Amino acid sequence: MMELLRSFFGLGSAAKRTVLGSNPSVDLKDVGHIKESNNRLNALQHLCVRYKDTLHAVKINAVYEKTKNVHNYLVSKQRFHELELFHVQHTNHFINTFGLIIDVYQRNEEITRAYAKIDSPTNTGAEPVLHSFNPGRIGPNGGPYNHPEKEKSLPKPQTFVYTEEAGDDVPKLIVPAILINTYGKILYLKEDNSDGLVANEIGFTSTEKEKETFLFNVSVRLGIKSITYVGNAMVNIPNNTGFNPTTMVPVIHWQGAMYALNLHDYRLFPVRIQRKRS
Repeated sequence: MMELLRSFFGLGSAAKRTVLGSNPSVDLKDVGHIKESNNRLNALQHLCVRYKDTLHAVKINAVYEKTKNVHNYLVSKQRFHELELFHVQHTNHFINTFGLIIDVYQRNEEITRAYAKIDSPTNTGAEPVLHSFNPGRIGPNGGPYNHPEKEKSLPKPQTFVYTEEAGDDVPKLIVPAILINTYGKILYLKEDNSDGLVANEIGFTSTEKEKETFLFNVSVRLGIKSITYVGNAMVNIPNNTGFNPTTMVPVIHWQGAMYALNLHDYRLFPVRIQRKRS
């Protein structure tokens, strides 16, 4: 009877008491999941700032609010593994895709403004530079500007003849060999008159309509015609940052040669397909 009364009034052992409002112990691994989830929420909030004053601002904000609600709900239920799985399946891809879209959009805006500044009729910065080298200008002593280097006889042009003595000292240009990937697809951005930049995919198994859309986008960006899509390939494309990661890029055929296309700056690199030896 005494044990029953103790259990009713909470007079049992102190080890079995639970304080209302206290959180049970959380595993260190779960703490890491919560921290990573907060980092992803911060990344989404940063995307909201970058998409401000764009057509997609409302959609990005809605995604952020829904993701925050999912975070709060799963944390309150201590379902930390499901929270991490949710971010891996949805949030990471969303942040990477729309982060790339806004990067390309802002870069194109900077290029457009730069060209507009160059083509502006008020831009006469190059004119004084050209006049300063005009032979008819007045020299430093008030007289005509002389060019003594013009009086010197020009050296005779040299003729270069190939000889076998050069051997291995002459660098040889080698076109890299690639293998076409028949199942992977690449995400690229296409300008649309109504929606701005739209994300599309291209791969070896894409439909003819999808390939035509991709080739039209490349033709417009590069100003070339009569190109065909070959497929995608893993290559190591050099850039000006000093870090050359291996990535998958599309391969096109133009004027009898194949080129790997860098979708970040639309540069072409000659390549050839590696033939398997029997």
